[in-house]
Amino acid sequence: MSRASALTLALLIAGCVTSQEDRRKWVVEHYPPGQLTHAQLRERMRGEPEQQWDRPDAGWVSDGRAGAGDRALAAESRSGAQVQHVERYLQPDPPFGLYLAWFFFDVDDRYVDADYQWQSD
Repeated sequence: MSRASALTLALLIAGCVTSQEDRRKWVVEHYPPGQLTHAQLRERMRGEPEQQWDRPDAGWVSDGRAGAGDRALAAESRSGAQVQHVERYLQPDPPFGLYLAWFFFDVDDRYVDADYQWQSD
């Protein structure tokens, strides 16, 4: 195996072993909560979300739709804000495929937190 091939393989393997939390931090760094408006985030995502949810009357605890409730509760815990709206976007994740970017908005439609999910999860 050539040195270049070995280096490429090492980089690919390193990309595979990043943790879910490392990937979440990457999304937060590239789409900083509190610094982007909802409109700016949608512009950067290039369009409408793949899916979106509003907080149920009984709260996120009662919500089991595609994991939105659990993710919204985790976002509330991290941000200290009540999550009113959730959007999920399907995004390219080179060189391996796709990921789901989750974005959380408070009652005033401010972007307060983000999450990452491998598309295969």
